Amino acid sequence: MSNASQKNGAKENVKLLNISLLDKVFQVKCTVDKIKELNDAADRLDKEMRKMRQAGVVGLDRIAVITALNLTRLVNELEKNLNNNVHVVSSKVKGIQKRIDDSLTHIEQLEL
Repeated sequence: MSNASQKNGAKENVKLLNISLLDKVFQVKCTVDKIKELNDAADRLDKEMRKMRQAGVVGLDRIAVITALNLTRLVNELEKNLNNNVHVVSSKVKGIQKRIDDSLTHIEQLEL
């Protein structure tokens, strides 16, 4: 496939979406396969921004910044928990592997 064909194919897979945040509409480009994810993210962001506005935070910029900070903190916390869980699971898998190896060694010794 030529570069021109690839570029045209890529353009065909990109759509312009309207998302609404605090009743203000923004147009964003999105690949077709990510439309649902983007809409879900926009809905979540709108919900969080509305919470900030109801809490008395004023100004779209300030609401956006505080919401972004809160969501980033949440992402950081989830990443930390994920990394901890990966470490725990990895340690347990290593322990299971060692027990299997020990059992196989024991079986081999019994066969001798």
